[in-house]
Amino acid sequence: MLGGKVDAEGGAADLAGDDFLDDLGVDDQAAAHQRLAFAHGFEPEDAVAHEPMAVAEHELKLYREASQSMENATVAESKAIRGQQELDAGDSLKAVELYREALQASPGDALLYYKLSIALEQLGDVPGERDALEKAIQIDPDMAAAHNQLGYLASRGGDMVSAEEHFREAVRAAPTFVEAWINLAAALGTQSKVSEARKAIERALQLDPNNDEAQQLQQELAKAVRP
Repeated sequence: MLGGKVDAEGGAADLAGDDFLDDLGVDDQAAAHQRLAFAHGFEPEDAVAHEPMAVAEHELKLYREASQSMENATVAESKAIRGQQELDAGDSLKAVELYREALQASPGDALLYYKLSIALEQLGDVPGERDALEKAIQIDPDMAAAHNQLGYLASRGGDMVSAEEHFREAVRAAPTFVEAWINLAAALGTQSKVSEARKAIERALQLDPNNDEAQQLQQELAKAVRP
């Protein structure tokens, strides 16, 4: 109801003051109620009586939607837990099935898509893994782990430009992600961007000074000729 009130006898009280009536182009409350009633699809004489009913129906709809959402979340969580258990037990195929069922209940869950990608990776399903990862970052563009894995897949396919883009997104979203810094340095080095690669590997070593992979890559980059 647009700021309106109903008195104890069910009659109309002040709806919104003179300005509201002026806006409607009428000069009495009865006409205002009639306008409101027609706007809401009710008979004029039933306008006041129907307003509480409309509110109740709206609240019931919200309650049902919230209940369904909670039920879906419970189903998704249960399936995801079982999926992780199957993955840990080595049954990647069953894990994929359970994660897909979880996503049917909660299709907007980026983490579920990422977990599905892990199971698909173990099955050797690269197209399926890539598709799951891309859906994960569509939902959550800041999921660093998904960008890092997409960068890895791109580098394996020889697409170093795409790989660099994903590794950059990974370190942007998670500046302390050591593995992503190492991968970015490697992608840059492969493209002969030696100066940038050295900066990336230096950042990795600042975060993890004893990282063997980073130390080895730094040595290789030190031997490289600057472009």
